[in-house]
Amino acid sequence: MNKRVIRTIFIVLLTIQNTLGIVNTFSTMLPIPPRTSIGVMTGIAILLVGVSAWIYKKRLGVFNKSIQLVDFLLLLYVCFQAVSLLISPTIYQLTSFRILLLATVQYGLTRFTVFSSKEKKIILIGLGATALAVSLASVFQVFFRDTAIALARKLLFGDAAYGVVWELLRGRVPHLGNLTIAFPFFFGSLLFIRRSSLMSRCFVAIGTLLVFFAFFVSNFRWITLSFVFCTGEIILLLLKFRHIKISNVAGQATILLIALTGGLYFASTVSHYNLIDRLLIKDFDRDVTISIGRLYLYQQAADVFMVSPVVGVGFGNYSYLVEPIIGVDYQNIIGSLYSETDKQPISSHNELLTILAEGGFVSFFLFIWMNILIFKLLIRQVWTGPVGNQKERNLFLIMFLVSLTAYYLYGMFENTAPNNFIVIFFIYAASVTWSKSDSVMSNFQKRK
Repeated sequence: MNKRVIRTIFIVLLTIQNTLGIVNTFSTMLPIPPRTSIGVMTGIAILLVGVSAWIYKKRLGVFNKSIQLVDFLLLLYVCFQAVSLLISPTIYQLTSFRILLLATVQYGLTRFTVFSSKEKKIILIGLGATALAVSLASVFQVFFRDTAIALARKLLFGDAAYGVVWELLRGRVPHLGNLTIAFPFFFGSLLFIRRSSLMSRCFVAIGTLLVFFAFFVSNFRWITLSFVFCTGEIILLLLKFRHIKISNVAGQATILLIALTGGLYFASTVSHYNLIDRLLIKDFDRDVTISIGRLYLYQQAADVFMVSPVVGVGFGNYSYLVEPIIGVDYQNIIGSLYSETDKQPISSHNELLTILAEGGFVSFFLFIWMNILIFKLLIRQVWTGPVGNQKERNLFLIMFLVSLTAYYLYGMFENTAPNNFIVIFFIYAASVTWSKSDSVMSNFQKRK
């Protein structure tokens, strides 16, 4: 009983940590610390280390002891990011680096703890549930925009709050979390649900509808295109390895059509334009001029990189070294939505450029090397297919592969939030470890 309770606490804490790694940073509205979700993540990380030490001391689990090249690369990456801050003339804020350290703790705990199959399912179902919650938040923003703006100003911080308000006012529906990297876990975790009852079938249908709708109503072209590509990827992989049948895909086609039609309709009525308008470039200034403006942002990132090309300007310092750009004054039938003197939160809109600017060439090289190793490992493991009774393991790895693909695509024209590294580092660790740990945990449970 003690073992079960302790390990349950550990898994629940790890699942909550991953959830906080997906959703936007928010205020807890508590009168005492922690007052932010980052503070909650810090507390959870401390608890996780303590519980993990207890599990090790009382022999309530087994731990991986093998060290791989990926582990050294990740550790070096974090160390060089620390060096970039130490030699930086000014440290503007340490929150981003603090989150990076929390992500490293998350990596270590996931990498060296051996999980049972049931524990893995709980974590992945938690990620899937988070994706569904973020989708529900998008639906809420569509139908209750004014309330959503008020809540964003109250619960979010600085650029995050401004960004949500600014996007809603310009006719887009931002996801209140990184739904792009989270949605593969929702679709994958649906396979853990037994669809024998009417209630479970309704849950699958409604949940799928909400996730589809959240992307199609968003009016974010690249994010939605990345979603469409990665949805195709996960469907093909699930079909190839017989996790689903072609009849399952045909059954979801109706849901897809409803979500697409509904998303375009509500985007048109609420935002006065939709994804089709954007793809067909109905508004040249909005859909071409501003998109090409990313070249200016890329040039800014290149300029910052040249300030310190070897070790960078410091993790988290980028946005303080570039001048925010003036927001464009869009017009519609109700007049100006916001002042053209407003300034947009600034980022490079390219994940690799931000890493290059903040961490220099050394961190950039380590990051690329690490991701190549992990991605090659996932492709090799997935493509060999399930062997014997390892079909479940194959499903886990498919989720990781699609999620990382979504992360790479997303990062071409957007930037992830610093707290997203919590779940990204979890995916890294689980990708390396979970393909080999099943037999070890099984032997441990038999001895017990």
